[in-house]
Amino acid sequence: MSEIKIENLKKTFGNFTALDVPELEFSEKSYLTVLGPSGSGKTTLLRIIAGLESADSGTMKVGGVDILNSPPWKRSIGLVFQNYALYPHLSVYQNIATPLIQLKMDQPEIDRKITEISNIMGLDDKLAKLPRELSGGQQQRVALARAVIKRPNILLLDEPLSNLDAKVRVDLRDYLKRIQREFELTAIHVTHDQVEGMALGDSMVIIHRGKVEQKGVPEDLYRHPKTRFVSGFVGEINIIRGQTASQLTGKNIQTDAGLRYEDIIPDKVGPFTGKVVENQFMGSRRMITFIYNEERMRCFTDRDHLSKLQGEIKFRVAGENLVVFSELEVEEEN
Repeated sequence: MSEIKIENLKKTFGNFTALDVPELEFSEKSYLTVLGPSGSGKTTLLRIIAGLESADSGTMKVGGVDILNSPPWKRSIGLVFQNYALYPHLSVYQNIATPLIQLKMDQPEIDRKITEISNIMGLDDKLAKLPRELSGGQQQRVALARAVIKRPNILLLDEPLSNLDAKVRVDLRDYLKRIQREFELTAIHVTHDQVEGMALGDSMVIIHRGKVEQKGVPEDLYRHPKTRFVSGFVGEINIIRGQTASQLTGKNIQTDAGLRYEDIIPDKVGPFTGKVVENQFMGSRRMITFIYNEERMRCFTDRDHLSKLQGEIKFRVAGENLVVFSELEVEEEN
């Protein structure tokens, strides 16, 4: 059993509260992403789960057993870091074999397991190479292979893709998801990249200022954010005044609201008109920045639509997707 249940977890550094989590659960055999800005507490949470950081108080049960005070080596956990953390003087084979050698496994069994994992990770022809002879993406695959070769119950990933270029990140996302499913791991992946978090996560946790803002499936957090912070951290959104929101939707909105970029639809016969101030080509689409009711707003449009910066844009809105914030939420953010 590798379900993780956290209760009343607190961690402070002097007078600074890094983490204050009354309750949080991670489902067994699922891929969970933890998102938050720098200093939010997400890496502290990961390090506490790994046993690399101690908590001030609370419980952390894995399969019903509290392991909060257990040493790292007694936890069935694999770790993948941002900087790969490979041994530079060892070959790919030797790097991957390290956990098995520490377990005093027989050489034939080590060979069998490395053959199996190298096939899965596409490293068959790299086993004799040193880390410096590999690309960044290949090095991260070696780090991942080393982390999962002893079949841990839990795989922890700390910003594992942040040092890689865009295409390699997409390719490695596929590897990560495949490995998690194939080995039936409980994977917890910390990132500040919202696209990465939504693409990988069966569920997502958003952490801000040491507290859990919201947890749920990516689609729910995107469409139904509970706080103003979550709405802006997960996907692009226009924050507009209640007066503007009322004009656009025909509803009586008394406080600030959010309207995602794709919920503003360019339409030649649309009922609203904005003054275009920016027109950015983004490959498969364009992002248009315009002024409406003295507010700066953005939307997406087809790459061939408004191919040049033009004076105005006609549009309509998907008002049913409007996110309305409470007065308290607006005051707290301000």
